[in-house]
Amino acid sequence: MTATGTTRPKFGRNNQKSEFLAFVAREFYMGRGTEFRKNLSNKLVVKNLLEGSGIFIPEVYQEVEDLDAFDLDSLPEFFVLKYAFGWSGRGVMLLRKLTGDRFLDLMSLRIMSRAEIQAQQIKAVKGFRNAKRTPRWITEQFVQSTIPGRPVPMDYKFFCFQGRVEVILQIDRNTQPIRKALFNGEFVPLKPGIDYLDCDKGSRPGVPIVPLHAEDLLDTAKRLSRYTDAPFVSVDLYDSPEGVYFGEFTFSPGNVAGRSQEYSDAYHDRMEEAFLEAKTLLKSDPSTVGTFSPGPKHGPCCEPTLYGLLASGVLDSSVDSARALHRQAVQDGYDGTQRLNLAKSWRETENLLRKRLTGIQQYRERMIAKHEIEPARTP
Repeated sequence: MTATGTTRPKFGRNNQKSEFLAFVAREFYMGRGTEFRKNLSNKLVVKNLLEGSGIFIPEVYQEVEDLDAFDLDSLPEFFVLKYAFGWSGRGVMLLRKLTGDRFLDLMSLRIMSRAEIQAQQIKAVKGFRNAKRTPRWITEQFVQSTIPGRPVPMDYKFFCFQGRVEVILQIDRNTQPIRKALFNGEFVPLKPGIDYLDCDKGSRPGVPIVPLHAEDLLDTAKRLSRYTDAPFVSVDLYDSPEGVYFGEFTFSPGNVAGRSQEYSDAYHDRMEEAFLEAKTLLKSDPSTVGTFSPGPKHGPCCEPTLYGLLASGVLDSSVDSARALHRQAVQDGYDGTQRLNLAKSWRETENLLRKRLTGIQQYRERMIAKHEIEPARTP
């Protein structure tokens, strides 16, 4: 019980008391439960499976088993280098070609030679459980960010239960250590200390940023989750100026399996309910498994209902979240300079969000004037 008389949230539910957590643990420690999930987890195979689906998929430039085999001259100025069988961002490098044998890694902000890149990749591979398999690396398209001053696009991970989204994890890789923020299934920020605890010592609290193509991201994540044969999957997507880009399917995300975030018992109840409903749905209607039908493209200024919710509520919720982040930063031992930097980052993001919502309102007014959409009705 707190000083105000409210009950403190409980955290740390045991795997054995949750079918959802038990499923994630099995997928993580025992391997994928079906052959289809194995294929969906393979970065090289899944791109072929989704080809022609209408979803933007980063173009693969090269695929090699020997890092010396990369033809760097044929690569564009910006490209991504990743270990094909990795996870949790390990072994991923976002590179910009400089003059001579020099590359800027946009994630670590280090200038590296080809030899240094190779050494770092070899070290990353040794850290994976599958290190004994023949290694393979790919270079692929660098997806552009929608946020000025942040060249690395936000990574949004949608925790999906056969068409139902309960958590959205936002990862900002523009800083080191990386910064994380969490939303519910409608892009309203979750509150640290109430909805979840951040237990990841390798990251810091981030500022929640509603993406430009929020509704397209949600719609795509829901449809992709129905494509799988699992009651739960994390669908990783990126927001770009062109629209939504697919990242990967993850059936045992470290956020859950590794407990880098602990969710409150109340929030676990929501996810457990969603998991059980998804199991029932898979049994009653498996027709969507392996079939993807793209939905309508909403674009950067999408259908008003979601953005009406965001415009009226997300700023207040985000401010509450920012205050909670500040309290957590104090508890985590941030010094005064670090807290000032966090506040500055929040103010910049809040201004960006306000401008974005203003642009959406102006777009709606133009559409109303053209009679392409109806004004909101007053109840």
